[in-house]
Amino acid sequence: MKKSIVIHICVAVIRNRRYYIPKLSIVIVCPGSMATGKYLEAQIKNYFDFEIAGVLAAGEVVSELEQMEQKIDFILSTVHIEADRYKVITVNPFLTMKDLNLIQKEVFQSQKQINLPAEKKKKKILEDLEELMDDDRLPAEIYDKIESMLMGLKKDPEEESAMAELLNKEFITIHAAPCSWKEAIRRSAKPLEQFGYIEPRYTQEAIEKVEEYGDYIVVSQGVALAHAGKDSGVIQDGLSVLVSKEGICFRKEQHQVNLVFCFASTGEKEYLDLIKEIVAVGKEQKRLKRILKCNTKEEIYHALIFDRVPDSTQR
Repeated sequence: MKKSIVIHICVAVIRNRRYYIPKLSIVIVCPGSMATGKYLEAQIKNYFDFEIAGVLAAGEVVSELEQMEQKIDFILSTVHIEADRYKVITVNPFLTMKDLNLIQKEVFQSQKQINLPAEKKKKKILEDLEELMDDDRLPAEIYDKIESMLMGLKKDPEEESAMAELLNKEFITIHAAPCSWKEAIRRSAKPLEQFGYIEPRYTQEAIEKVEEYGDYIVVSQGVALAHAGKDSGVIQDGLSVLVSKEGICFRKEQHQVNLVFCFASTGEKEYLDLIKEIVAVGKEQKRLKRILKCNTKEEIYHALIFDRVPDSTQR
């Protein structure tokens, strides 16, 4: 019974914190691409209760903010930008614990100025607890969650993979010899160009973004996600990958990459699950090593989508 009460208290605090802790308003900035910006937005929503005013391109952020009527408390940017009138916090596109602590520190500082009096907070929490005494929705919500999880177990693994939706076996390139990071991006993007998914200028802009903003496309250990804006020659959504067994050195020597994905999106659909899957490859180093041992496109495809190689080729 005590545990149940504690759970209800925590739920009440989270559910209704917007009433007694004023929301901070922020904008998210990335180098012109909605892919990493939207993924950062999804991460922020998981950890913080912000009012997100928009996801803006780095080159347009100042002019866009000047036109906004809404007050912005601070900017979260994946790259260094100059915005003298606004507080800017630079974070990784894929948040680290250091990033989260940095954001939380800014939240505390900002809310000191606008926080509600303690008595009003207490009153609101007590009202929430009173309401929860007769709340019988929790058991039903738990049942629905369990049912959803069980239904998910019946799905085909390929149907669950966001990568399988876009990655074609013919869009996989295996490269054995060493090459520069620019050449790696070009080789990664080449299948998308050949099959009419992107124009050549898309590849060039993806390279220029790295030249301007650094290795922000290195999304996890050994994995990079090359991309540009939706207005940079995207014809249709597509994904390709270059597998380099020798490894590719990016601008920072510590960023050695073996997989360079090239992702193009028209912006009509969000691919948050896809980006999560790409990041996860680098976070699971044993899996990355298995991929690098593969010798054919077929093997690599199965290792990426199913986390295994075809039965007939397993060694």
